[in-house]
Amino acid sequence: MNQVYLQINQAAEENTLLSKEFQSRLQEMAEKYSIALLVLDRDSQVVITTSGYSELLTERLWKRVLEGKVSSQGESKYRIEEGRDTKNGPVYMECWGFLGNGTIFLMRTALTGIHDSVQFSNRFMGAIAFVAVFFCTALSYFFSSRFTRPVSELTRISERMKNLDFDAKYSCHAGNELDFLGQNINELSEILLTTISEWKAANIELKKDIKQKEEIDEQRREFLSNVSHELKTPIALIQGYA
Repeated sequence: MNQVYLQINQAAEENTLLSKEFQSRLQEMAEKYSIALLVLDRDSQVVITTSGYSELLTERLWKRVLEGKVSSQGESKYRIEEGRDTKNGPVYMECWGFLGNGTIFLMRTALTGIHDSVQFSNRFMGAIAFVAVFFCTALSYFFSSRFTRPVSELTRISERMKNLDFDAKYSCHAGNELDFLGQNINELSEILLTTISEWKAANIELKKDIKQKEEIDEQRREFLSNVSHELKTPIALIQGYA
């Protein structure tokens, strides 16, 4: 409202209040800020008004001027305060006083409209904040899942490898360090599987060799036992004749 006053006062001092250019700019400001404006000359004649209630504004303006809070000669040429037309009526933000060419003016805007705008802005900002929080949460979940999913898969694979299950393979292909680790684990799994298979085959061969050796030893013992038995009979006969 203070900025609007400064522009109106400048136009009054330059005597351009009634110019088409200023009238157009004034209409834009009135619509933008929802301001009702009234300017009266020294004879209390309407110079400019943006409201259809000029009589009500005229009465309100003279009431404000007669309060003596502003002066055309002093430093306080205008004042801004809240006010009501009636005791229980709507609250307005009012600016009144003297312009540079000696005319008097009154500007007012309903605070209910401002409050509605503030409430709308607050609701809008709240909605924006909610969307932003939701979006950030979704992004956080997305990026965290992209990191935790490979880690969980690597943990699961390592658990299976610990139990000598080498069928599980890492399958993510994001091209990051975790993928390189997963590829190394896959290669390690293949190497361990091959090595353990070779050990199993060698162990089977070793068991076969041990079993074959045991069978040969058993056959040797049986042979020695038979030979010993066969030799005992001739020796006993010889000893009997002797």
